[in-house]
Amino acid sequence: MASSHRVHRVREQLHRVLSDIVRALKDPRAQFVTVVDVEVTADLRNVKLFFSVLGSEDEINQALEGLENARGHIRREVSRRVELRHTPEIAIVYDPTSERAAHLTEIIDQATRITTQSRATVEPVQLVEEDNV
Repeated sequence: MASSHRVHRVREQLHRVLSDIVRALKDPRAQFVTVVDVEVTADLRNVKLFFSVLGSEDEINQALEGLENARGHIRREVSRRVELRHTPEIAIVYDPTSERAAHLTEIIDQATRITTQSRATVEPVQLVEEDNV
């Protein structure tokens, strides 16, 4: 088993390499794909590639198909670029985090607009002083 420090270094290297490989893919289904994260098992034999793509569910499924179709090429490129005893098996997983973040940002922006509009429509209240008798 590799030390946790080595696993961390390999993970970072694989993240860089996988990002470059995916960016260079010629498949139009994988054009707007971003490698968000990479998980590596302690024995360095399995890798999970987490990707993100903004678009409809159909575009996400097409991107996943494109990446799955290129999995052999991706693995071969990893083998060429990263010195490891065993070339890891690669699992490809969609990560919806960026979509959720974009959705939350949209909700916050809407709430801010509504709050700003409601403050602008409220007329200031004038306080009337009463005479002390």
